[in-house]
Amino acid sequence: MRKLLGLFVIVFNLILLSGCAESYEYEDVEGIVIEKEYDAAEMTSKTITDLDGEKIKVPVYKPEEYEVTIQYDTIVKEFEFEDDTFYNTVNVGDSVQLTLTKGLSAEGQIVSRQIDLPEDIASK
Repeated sequence: MRKLLGLFVIVFNLILLSGCAESYEYEDVEGIVIEKEYDAAEMTSKTITDLDGEKIKVPVYKPEEYEVTIQYDTIVKEFEFEDDTFYNTVNVGDSVQLTLTKGLSAEGQIVSRQIDLPEDIASK
């Protein structure tokens, strides 16, 4: 469910950016790790109604999650990972390579900015 929500946010941002910006510029920048958080895996349950109208509890597994929050200028973004590879290589206060995407209007004015990790890190 969290992946679906994350995908929705990405698609929404792309639609929002494409609706406002006429072109994009990309720049390599350095951000600072401002927070790290680990969420342990857990089992919970939720109540659903079966086909007979009976309410039953079903187990729900939430996998562990590693979160790293990075700031560049006034932009703060939380990155979530399912494994600890990137999480274990950075500490709060470390510099991290980022890609800054600037959305530009037809007049060349900056209408949006966002940061992302390079593909080799983001895909892990």
